[in-house]
Amino acid sequence: MEKGMSLFCFSGFLCLYVCRTHTKHSFSSLTFMRYITLPYDVQELRKATRDTAALYLACGVDISKASVFVQSHVRAHVELMWLLSSSTPIGWLQKMTQFKEKSRKEGGENASVSLLTYPVLMAADILLYKSDFVPVGEDQKQHLELARDLAQRVNYLYGGRKWKKLGGRGGSIFKIPEPLIPQVGARVMSLTDGLSKMSKSAPSDQSRINLLDSKDV
Repeated sequence: MEKGMSLFCFSGFLCLYVCRTHTKHSFSSLTFMRYITLPYDVQELRKATRDTAALYLACGVDISKASVFVQSHVRAHVELMWLLSSSTPIGWLQKMTQFKEKSRKEGGENASVSLLTYPVLMAADILLYKSDFVPVGEDQKQHLELARDLAQRVNYLYGGRKWKKLGGRGGSIFKIPEPLIPQVGARVMSLTDGLSKMSKSAPSDQSRINLLDSKDV
């Protein structure tokens, strides 16, 4: 497990997020539920959560202008994920690049269902707060596109005039979020494999620069 946050997360997400908080109150969850899609250590997970919260503050997040919270403390994330899953074609998830890469590393059939459905949880994280913009690196662009597709699908299936005639509220249920991709640092490559991106879930710390690395590193 990574030491709180990598340089790639800083350049691809946190810099944009900090800037965004100066213009509009923003939300960000510490999304550590994704780590249980792979083997993990409970104590390391707790420490990484605290470290990441501290890094948010150290990097300039003003909690008077932003709401930062632990994802697992808000049950609505998982509840919305389940509702979205009911409208998600499984073929959409099987096409996700990160699922194919990580499931191959896990041995194909040994990959967990949660690894397959993780993008739906990410969509719930986004759509729950009616997000207008989402800061993402290039590696997460496909996941955001899925969130947009799901929002449009649910709006079509359960919104609109046809449901208003049946007693529903009609109209759009979810906002369609737009990506905020940094012009610099949207994709940072691994230090050990120039063909792969710098990844927080890579087993070796040598493949990335962690914000909590010592000066000697």
